[in-house]
Amino acid sequence: MVCNEIVEALWEEEFTTAEEKHVIEDLREKLRALGLDPAHAKEIVERSKSSGITQKAPTEPFLIQPQKEWKEARKRLDEQAKRTAKILLNNVGLHMNGKEIPHKYTNLNVPANNNFVSALMMVNNEINARLDKERNNCTTEEFKEAIESMPEILQLLVRRLKKAISNYEKQNS
Repeated sequence: MVCNEIVEALWEEEFTTAEEKHVIEDLREKLRALGLDPAHAKEIVERSKSSGITQKAPTEPFLIQPQKEWKEARKRLDEQAKRTAKILLNNVGLHMNGKEIPHKYTNLNVPANNNFVSALMMVNNEINARLDKERNNCTTEEFKEAIESMPEILQLLVRRLKKAISNYEKQNS
C-alpha cells in the first residue's frame, strides 16, 4: 500500500498455490503412467515458471476512446475560452460584472448583459471564425489547434477592445 507517493515500479513475488500443488500431482500421475520418474514433476513445474520476483509497471496505459477524447477536447476548449475571456477583461482593466462593453463600446457589436458574457462572446466568435465550421463537426485535432491558438486570440481581442475604449474616450472628450 502506497499513500501520497509516485510509484515507479511494482515488484511481484510468486508463491506456490494450492492450484500449483494439484498441477504437480497431475503431472506425477501422468509421468507414472508413461513410465517416467514422477520425482521430476516438481522440478519440471519450477523450470516452467519465470523467476520468483518480477518487476512490472505501476499501471498499464489507459486506452483512449476517440469519442471521449473528442468530448474532453471540446470541454477543454470551452474552459480555455472562459479563461481567456477573464484574462481579456483583466488586461483592459474591466470588471466581470460591469456593463461597459455592451453599453459603451457598441462598435464591437457584442450585445450581452455584462462584460464577462461580452468577452466570452468575443472569444467564442474568434474561435468559430478560426474553426470555420460548427463545433459538432470539428475533429479532436482542430479543437487542440484552437486551444493552442488562444494566446494569439487573446492578443487580437485585447488590441480590438483597447481600440474601442480609446475611440469611445475620443468621442466623449
